[in-house]
Amino acid sequence: MATVTFMIEICRFDMKYALKFKKYVSNLVRILKNLLMHNSSPEYEMGGVKDPFLQVKILELFGYIGH
Repeated sequence: MATVTFMIEICRFDMKYALKFKKYVSNLVRILKNLLMHNSSPEYEMGGVKDPFLQVKILELFGYIGH
């Protein structure tokens, strides 16, 4: 979560870094897929959704990368 948040803040500062983060898209997609498919610790689950805050942050980062 901290890394994704840091990447978002870097993109907010200067969008040229978003191009450098494109190489991490496949890793981020894999993380999202793992969150949805595999059982994780129930302490990160809210209302049946596994780690919703991380999912939202990753989707927000995709918005900056795709811009």
